[in-house]
Formats: sequence, C-alpha cells, structure tokens
Amino acid sequence: STVLHKLRDRLPAEAAAHLGAQLPLLVRGVYYDQYRPAEQPTDCRTREEFVAEVAEWLADIRPVDPEEAIAAVFDVLSRNIDAGQVEKVKHVLPRAVREMWAEAEEPA
Repeated sequence: STVLHKLRDRLPAEAAAHLGAQLPLLVRGVYYDQYRPAEQPTDCRTREEFVAEVAEWLADIRPVDPEEAIAAVFDVLSRNIDAGQVEKVKHVLPRAVREMWAEAEEPA
C-alpha cells in the first residue's frame, strides 16, 4: 500500500481517480486511505526523492528494499491495469518516476 500511496500522491486528482477506478475493490480501499486530493500532486521530482519517501514509510513495517517494492508494484499494475490507462498515468508522472516504471516493465 505504501508504494500505491506514494504513486497516487504524485498524480493530479483526475489521473489518481482514473487509476483508482481500475483497481480491484479491496485494493481501491487501501489506495484511497488518507487521500487528500487538494494537496496533490506532491512535489517529488527525482528518483531519489521517490525512493526515500517509500523507504521512510516502509521503515516501520519490516525490512524491504524500497526499489524492489516500487518495481514490484509497477510490474503488477502494468500487468493488471488497462494498458491505455497505465500510459495515461505514466504520462503525468515526473520523468524519474516514469523511468522507474519503464525499468520495472523490462524483462528480467
């Protein structure tokens, strides 16, 4: 949920809503938890800032590599969300976050 929240917070409200509509109901509830659309998108432009925010939120849970968590979420979204919607979401993300998503989609 941390990566979904941080991704959601990078999106303008309309794009966040379109992505949320594509998620399964249970995941959608988690996605919207503590959402404040008037405060979005947050100002996070670099890969390092995005990874640091995810790492900070994951620190209280258990040891998880934030870059691996981000890649896993991007991969799952790419495989399970309408491809056109994924492209629209990526288009409004900061370039550094878009590049992370592209890396997650590359075959291992």
